Amino acid sequence: MKKLYITLLLFSFFYFFPAFALDFAIKPIRIYMNPQKNTAVFEIQSLTDKTIRIETEVKKWSQKKDGSFVLEDTEDMVVVPPFIKLEPRQKQLVKLAYLGGYDSKVQGTYRLILKQLPEELKFEEKPKSIKTVVQVVLHLSVPIFINPPGTELYYNLSFLPQNVSKKEVSLLVRNSGNAFSRILNVILIKGDKEIYRQKMALYVLPQKEIVLTIKPPKDKDKKETEFQEIPDKIKIITEDEKEFIINL
Repeated sequence: MKKLYITLLLFSFFYFFPAFALDFAIKPIRIYMNPQKNTAVFEIQSLTDKTIRIETEVKKWSQKKDGSFVLEDTEDMVVVPPFIKLEPRQKQLVKLAYLGGYDSKVQGTYRLILKQLPEELKFEEKPKSIKTVVQVVLHLSVPIFINPPGTELYYNLSFLPQNVSKKEVSLLVRNSGNAFSRILNVILIKGDKEIYRQKMALYVLPQKEIVLTIKPPKDKDKKETEFQEIPDKIKIITEDEKEFIINL
């Protein structure tokens, strides 16, 4: 009897599909490197009572205008070991080495990707029916920043309103600095009244621009809703607690 196998691949960078959870943790959750420290060590710890296998790789990291990741193959970094087998509750140190140059005055941006590989599956030799097997490969992605030598690192955000309505508010966010920024909170304001607040974890990489779009949450029937009023200001709060107020 023919068997049907389906592999489901889930890419998760900021959020994970709620039905699944990783069986391992990593620290630190952000890595910095420079000419004086071109290697780093991170720790992976198993959170489960079963043996798990993890595959690692590093990608060059850029952004599309909608803020989504652009990940490209690179030979600038190596991870040792690249494949990790963890016994139940085991911890292991893994080394990361940067092999690239420091010619740029702009912070380099990469992503360390860790993939929890599916368990080896065993099937009946003569099944009585077709079996559908869903294997889930979960990814965890950690940012890596390469700081250039002899350069003061800074971000410089500017904001240009694009669309302002009860259905959505969008801004063009440009970072003309040489280091990343990260937006954590967005607050829509009408007069002196806050009408909507949204938490996020949005990177704006150096020398990049993205469109930040804020929409009201959908209702319980998953239908589009509207803001109660059209905002006339928006407040942006970054990771380092800087606040930007933009007139719309």
